[in-house]
Amino acid sequence: MVDTRNMPPEVQQVMTFYGQNYELIVDLEMPRQGAKRLIRPMGTPRICRFCKGAEPGTTFQSNAHTVPECVGNGTVLSPDECDDCNKRLSGAEDDFAKFTMPDRTFGKIPGKRGVPKIKSSTDAIILQIKEKTGALHIQTDHAKKATKVNREERRLTVTVPLQSYRPLGVYKALLKMAISVLPDDDLSSFDEALCWLRSDGVTQNVALPRVGLGCYRTIEASRRNDPYVLLLLRRRQLTTMAPYATFILSFGHWTYQIFLPSPKRDAHLEGQRFDIWAFPTRDIAKPMSPGHWATTEWVDFHSPLLRRVDQREFDLRYDSLTRLSPGPE
Repeated sequence: MVDTRNMPPEVQQVMTFYGQNYELIVDLEMPRQGAKRLIRPMGTPRICRFCKGAEPGTTFQSNAHTVPECVGNGTVLSPDECDDCNKRLSGAEDDFAKFTMPDRTFGKIPGKRGVPKIKSSTDAIILQIKEKTGALHIQTDHAKKATKVNREERRLTVTVPLQSYRPLGVYKALLKMAISVLPDDDLSSFDEALCWLRSDGVTQNVALPRVGLGCYRTIEASRRNDPYVLLLLRRRQLTTMAPYATFILSFGHWTYQIFLPSPKRDAHLEGQRFDIWAFPTRDIAKPMSPGHWATTEWVDFHSPLLRRVDQREFDLRYDSLTRLSPGPE
């Protein structure tokens, strides 16, 4: 049990809300390296949890990662995701990869091909993590003002280019991760979500949660090292004024949280007003400690249209900053 006595009142309120209203049903660590393992035993015959297709008519040849490799999951696989569903949902996972690319670069999250490199179309800025040292290497055209340095506060503000993505696709990818780890005995609570996941694209049979279609994105000062963490929480009481289930994915400095759509379990929330807070991450739970801070924002994912955002600012704190002369890498 977490001692909340020395926490600020607003943090105590959040901790109490989750402690009283939710139970932890999945707590999964995902090492980047090591022996591959299945999220659950392989059935005979294998049956896809998304489309219900079964062997031999349905094939399961792909290594279906429970969480995409882009966020560092190199070991945990789903035995009940068929090849067709794996291919069908790859578009949404691509939206998620593009949406999280800057976070993964600054968080030094190695994916299938290492930590992603960010490069603008005009070469105004190139960011990459040097494999040998782990240092963030920034190559920039100073005339285009892509970086600002505050040496007194040891802050570096970097303006980075963003890739286009479909917001609704990002939510669908996160929902797919949540359903992938959901215990079998609770799948019937998410019929609408499963119908959406086995539908093509992002607009067919959309399943809407009661609290809005989006996610809480939290950035923390302290960095989560390998392994990466996935949590699934379920409401303790059927009639509590809170969504039935919430899914949390943490890697690097970032935590993403969505609430799952379950009209069957959340019918009593229709038309009601209730308060919801972001899940208390490590630095939210100890914001008064030196070197610990956390910032949370709500990101809206309603739009199915390609979102073309040119750039985003990142405010970094640094211990040392070295200016390098131009030259070969």
